Amino acid sequence: MVALLVAATLLLAGVLVYAIESRRLGEQTAAAVEQELGELSALQADGVDPTTTEPFADVATLLRLFMERNVPDDDELLVGWVSGEEVEYVSPRDDPLAEDPGFVDLIRPIVDEGGTVRAELAPYGDLLVVAQPVAMRSGSQSGALVVVTRLDLARAGLVETMRTYAIVSALALLVVTGAAYLLTGRLLAPLRTLRETAQDISETDLSRRLPVQATTTSPP
Repeated sequence: MVALLVAATLLLAGVLVYAIESRRLGEQTAAAVEQELGELSALQADGVDPTTTEPFADVATLLRLFMERNVPDDDELLVGWVSGEEVEYVSPRDDPLAEDPGFVDLIRPIVDEGGTVRAELAPYGDLLVVAQPVAMRSGSQSGALVVVTRLDLARAGLVETMRTYAIVSALALLVVTGAAYLLTGRLLAPLRTLRETAQDISETDLSRRLPVQATTTSPP
């Protein structure tokens, strides 16, 4: 019973920790995406290329500058989508996901109007894709910033933490169970002796006696 109680407590604690940390991780992911989109919106609203002090010539120029000035997180991929050219800019540049036809088909429906899609794409795992359209005042060209979060990588730290928690909990359960077994054996020893002696006593054998341990104290 002690082992079951401890196991249930550790399991409940693990579930609560995982739920709380998963929610916190989701909030961090959403905040990171919002930060990227907010920086693009600020750059687009200003409308001036700081390298030339002239208005942006086209969407491609704006997206290229944004990609050069922003470093994605380890679990992020930034894609600059330009109408007619599709995937034009990628950060990190050597990420093979941007060249995957399945990924291109995944983001194509959301680049014009913007939106969010979550999908499992082998071998890249669980992806959260958010697109924000970009258009110039002239309307001659349009595009979008696509922020991709690899949720499997984002959850890697949490999974490792829960794995460590499971190992520590298992060891703690073994220690508590062993200690409970030893203590319970000592506490129930007198009752066991009483039961065994009572079973040996019969109507014809009344000579058996229960062992008595006397406690003596020295006079003051």
